[in-house]
Amino acid sequence: MDATKNDETEICDTMERLGTFQRIQYVFSFFATVLVTITHINYVFVAGEINYRFGRKPIFIFCLVGSCIGHFKAFTSDYYIYVVIELIEAVITGGAYTTIYGDLTNIINVNVWMDGCLFEVMEIGGKKNRLLAGVIYAFGIYTGESVFAVMAMYVPYWKNLIKVIYTPPIFIISYVYFLKESPRWQIVSGKTECAKETLLLISKANKVNINKDKLINMNGEELKKEFKIDNCQQKETFRDAMKSREIMKRLVIGSFARFAACLVYYGLIINSVSLPGNKYTNFFLSSLMSYPGDLMALYLMNNVGRKLTLVYGYIICGLLCVASVCFPDDYTWVNTAFFLVSKMVVSGCFIGVVTYTIELYPTSVRGTLIGISALVASIGNILAPLTPIMKTFSPVLPSLTFGALAVIAGLLITMTPETKDSALMDTVEQVEREINLQNTKKKDIKGHINESFVSKDEV
Repeated sequence: MDATKNDETEICDTMERLGTFQRIQYVFSFFATVLVTITHINYVFVAGEINYRFGRKPIFIFCLVGSCIGHFKAFTSDYYIYVVIELIEAVITGGAYTTIYGDLTNIINVNVWMDGCLFEVMEIGGKKNRLLAGVIYAFGIYTGESVFAVMAMYVPYWKNLIKVIYTPPIFIISYVYFLKESPRWQIVSGKTECAKETLLLISKANKVNINKDKLINMNGEELKKEFKIDNCQQKETFRDAMKSREIMKRLVIGSFARFAACLVYYGLIINSVSLPGNKYTNFFLSSLMSYPGDLMALYLMNNVGRKLTLVYGYIICGLLCVASVCFPDDYTWVNTAFFLVSKMVVSGCFIGVVTYTIELYPTSVRGTLIGISALVASIGNILAPLTPIMKTFSPVLPSLTFGALAVIAGLLITMTPETKDSALMDTVEQVEREINLQNTKKKDIKGHINESFVSKDEV
């Protein structure tokens, strides 16, 4: 009898240990995550060209409707086939994120077209709209997370859940009649009449008074000139950016900040199911906390400033992550509260740092630098699903890791400039001139202060 009990205890211990079986399972999961993430990363470099050739609207609809291929995952019991389907799905759907973000920003900012400022998301003069577009985009993600939590609660069997969550994209086909093409793409592609129709429709829907006769009589070249599209032509390369210490500093800090935000954000989501209580409720609450986080970021970054908001946001998030594991297990509600508040804060940092880093980069090389930052951030996507493994060594290790990364990111951002109410830089040379001018002013102020302490006799 005792021997049987000992055997049972040993079996339970074996299940809790990080043995060969668990390592193999984690490797398989890691392999699938890497494949999907790499496929999505690829869209950082090719989505722009695809969207430019075929337009935002058809690519967006194709990507979302194409995600219905995920239905096939519910009918396979073979792991390798599952990974292949996952990979194909990532290939088809990866471009949707880039496309919808560009569409949102073009639609939001089209109201300022009379000032000749219709640029893509962060390249236009509407400073508040830079962050607003990102918040609207993020709200779609948070809504998806929240709805998924409710679905998983009532449809616990994973195969049935897959069938449920992959059905709605079929109705995206109706977007053919409701979604309008980006007017900027229409102008660039020579579809002048279509662009005019879209602009007139937007002005009518938004009740914006414009000179309709002027718009109707404008040709393609005049529209391009009005919207300053020619100014977006790239004249510098990444090689020029590499020669600038200031640009490289911004790139390194911006990339690390995005990596930290990505790892902490998705890491907290994944680890939320291990909190005490119902895992579905915890996941749902974790998703809901993202909404106030983004709204706070929108207000603070537009009124206080980008840099200060992110510095304090990252540091506070880091401290909250550490605090969430400092209390005894009896204080479950305290630990959970700290965890959820840290999720709220990192959500604001997550979308805020994207806007901030884009504003740090000059227009001429912005696309390349954004791609590099997104690539580094995607490494956080790869590592986030692996953070629960840390609990096999110590239950507090994931939270301590999240806290350390967030605090380091916050401290690094103190080395970058404020971009609130600042015009976006167009070239690397412009950035260098601005930095040199700031350094000269600092030296002049320092020299003036030193002279004020010198007595008349010494002079």
